[in-house]
Order: sequence, then structure tokens, then C-alpha cells
Amino acid sequence: MMLTSAFVFVAFLELGSGISCYSCVNWYIDFVPALYDPECGVDGYDNHINTIDDLNSNTCATEVFFQTNPYRRVLRGSNIEDQPEEECTFTARSVSCYCNTDYCNSGLCSHCYNQTLI
Repeated sequence: MMLTSAFVFVAFLELGSGISCYSCVNWYIDFVPALYDPECGVDGYDNHINTIDDLNSNTCATEVFFQTNPYRRVLRGSNIEDQPEEECTFTARSVSCYCNTDYCNSGLCSHCYNQTLI
């Protein structure tokens, strides 16, 4: 499966400014096995083992895929481009939400479904 997300996948820590985000997936991906955490899809995720300190970003992100068979797939990380707090983007396959404080990407974008779509 090919990922086309703009999230940064790095499983090591760096010191400095920027933002600290949860960084994980809840399905196994051959080329990033260190990011696999079966609990990544839990609302309120709080595992400080899978994190990223991104010096080049100020935005954390969560992407929730609409596929629910056999389970909902979730991807967490930092975002390459800065996004406004609580911004949501929808595609045909997923919803992504963004936030701007350390470890803020613990939810499942539920606030996105309460927004008025134009």
C-alpha cells in the first residue's frame, strides 16, 4: 500500500524548537515498522514512546481513514506545512485534522464532523 500523506515519519527525538507530536500508525507498514502501535487508533492516544520532535514544523496532524474493515486505520505525525488550529481536510478516503501544541494529535478528528461543509 502506498502512502500519499504529507506527514513526516521519523521515530527519533531531536532537541530544539518546533513541535512534538505523536507519530504512529495502527497497521503494519513494511517500510516503517517502528511506527506500528496497535493502540494508535484509540481516541485519546497517549503513548510517549512513538513521538517526533519536528524542528521544521509547528503543526501536528492525525489522519483517519474511512475504511473500517477490519478496523479504522489511523496515522499520526507532524505536518510538513503549517495549518491553522483545528483545521480539517477531507479526501475521498480520509479526514485529517491539525493542531498547534505539543502532543495535541491524540484525538480522532471528531470535531471535523461538527463543522459546516460548504
